[in-house]
Amino acid sequence: MTIKTQILCKEQTEHDSTPREYWEKFEFDIRSYVAHSEHDFGSVLYLSGLLVSVVIKLSFEELSEKLQIFNSFETIGLN
Repeated sequence: MTIKTQILCKEQTEHDSTPREYWEKFEFDIRSYVAHSEHDFGSVLYLSGLLVSVVIKLSFEELSEKLQIFNSFETIGLN
């Protein structure tokens, strides 16, 4: 199952000491999920294979709800 959301990107510019922040489209396979935590802008997401965590636009509750749907008995039975 793939979850589609947006990821917070930070880009350092030459002329400004404050990084530029913007949202990009992002999707990930739920099988790479490790953990998530709450963040001011959404959720901090930890995925296997990534060396760093990422901030995504889904709230803690929204992501938790999607994970519960994925881990339902009906979905587990299909796999």
